[in-house]
Amino acid sequence: MHAITTLAVSVSRKTVNRSPNKAAALSNALQQDAALRSELETLIESGDVAGALDAVFGVLGALRGDNMRLGVRVANLTRLLFGRRSEKLSKEDLQQLMLAFGASEDEAAQDDPNIPSGTADDSLADPGDAASGEEPDENGENGENPPPKKKRNHRGRTRLSDELEREIKETWVPEGERTCSQCGLEMGAMGFQKHERIEYVPAKILVHVEQREKLGCKGCRGDAVTAERREPLPIVGRVDVSVLSHLVQSKCEDALPIHRQADQFKRLGWSVSPNTLYGYWNFAISLLEPIAHVVHSKVLGGYVAGIDDTGVDFLDEADHGRRRRGHLWAFANANGMIAYAFTPTWKAEEVAPWIQAATGFIQVDDYAGYASKILGPDGELVTLVPEERRLGCGMHIRRRFEKSLRQGDPRAAVPMKHFADFYAVERKARELSPEERLALRNKHSAPVLESFEDWLVKHEARFRPSETLEEARRYAHQQLPFFKRCFTDGRFEIDNGDVERGMRRIAIGRRNWLFAGASTGAPRLAVAYTLVESCRRLAIPVDEYLLDVMTKVHAGWPMRRITELTPEAWAIERGLLPRP
Repeated sequence: MHAITTLAVSVSRKTVNRSPNKAAALSNALQQDAALRSELETLIESGDVAGALDAVFGVLGALRGDNMRLGVRVANLTRLLFGRRSEKLSKEDLQQLMLAFGASEDEAAQDDPNIPSGTADDSLADPGDAASGEEPDENGENGENPPPKKKRNHRGRTRLSDELEREIKETWVPEGERTCSQCGLEMGAMGFQKHERIEYVPAKILVHVEQREKLGCKGCRGDAVTAERREPLPIVGRVDVSVLSHLVQSKCEDALPIHRQADQFKRLGWSVSPNTLYGYWNFAISLLEPIAHVVHSKVLGGYVAGIDDTGVDFLDEADHGRRRRGHLWAFANANGMIAYAFTPTWKAEEVAPWIQAATGFIQVDDYAGYASKILGPDGELVTLVPEERRLGCGMHIRRRFEKSLRQGDPRAAVPMKHFADFYAVERKARELSPEERLALRNKHSAPVLESFEDWLVKHEARFRPSETLEEARRYAHQQLPFFKRCFTDGRFEIDNGDVERGMRRIAIGRRNWLFAGASTGAPRLAVAYTLVESCRRLAIPVDEYLLDVMTKVHAGWPMRRITELTPEAWAIERGLLPRP
């Protein structure tokens, strides 16, 4: 009996296993089916009908389990391809999951008393729906005509910015209609009725031509003179800094590859090869590189430096131009700037120079390289990210519980409720000073953190090792010391979301430019993203910044004053940011 059930389970599982040889897999499945049929016939002939039924139901149960696992996998892949990437969970969804886990309706609907009021997400239901406990019928409460529908409070069209260029045309009332039709007197002015029409004026290529007069003696032909140049010289080739600024901004901010920009220029009447534009791009990066190095030092010298990475393909010149996967690393801190660096592999030794340059706390995810041992500056083996300076990331912990929840495990609702409470406090503390933020966390987040830790310890060895929920619990337990440290200082964030958001534009860009060119192309890309993304985070006009700093560097700006050209210093000098 037990042998039959085991055989049935093995048959069902082997039929769904992937094999590089489909014919061999099919033959193996048929052999397993024949063996199962033979065993069932033997049981039936011997009169053991119950044993035969148990074997059949064993096969059905195994197939049902395999089908559920495959269904979860298909659902995950479908969501990855077509669904929302957001990990947000509404208050109503969380209440339903708490009910599914076994909580009462009062417990599911009750807010955590440790959380200050006004921090949880408000319900999206119409306030008018909760007025009374009775529902009117479709003709009204008393069978009469239904009440008029409430008009939506529409705020109207968005007002156009005053900075937009306007061309105003006045239309006058004809002469024959300027007198009153009742008394015959001439009517007085009451202002104008305004109508706005938006016109798109395409960009244009403007060629500046300076014609310098030439004079020569027509008598003795012994002397000649040419007027001196007054117009600015091209910065490289025949183009000025505006073209270089456009190349950098369009590729980093608009995710336009260089060859698409060449197509745009061609539509505007300027036929230029992509190779020529790549030469201009490289020259622009050479002007910006010293400033990017200063941004790196300022970011890594902050009290907290968040670090994350994403894959970027490049063409390996050392391997005959084969396409390989490198990594673009992002470093961010509270001053608003962000810096990027490229490594051709994912080895910890390659990113170590930047991480070891960080002077404060380091907030990272679970990449194993952060805990690896590498040679320090003094030649001794040290941990890449020292444990006493390491901060965890609540987003990475929550993400695994959210995945388990999406796969239909309602038990993950409990830790998800803990994180809902954590972030409710963080929303309340967003505008507070570090001291006030820490006091709020000590009062409201500390009890939730203790409850979350108790849940992790209580459920140790309660879930199967292969379950997604156990993987999430085990990961959370490993990261708990680093995550708890985030609550000990008001200057710490409880997740690394700030630096992760700095990867969004790169993720969009690599869908367009596909790879970063040769091994030198990716570091140039890191330089450009460092300055463009820092400007965006500080709300600085990217085009104005690039035009100004590249002009100054090309004109011989002294390197001892290069710190004045960082996005933060540039914005402070112009009054766009307050002085520290």
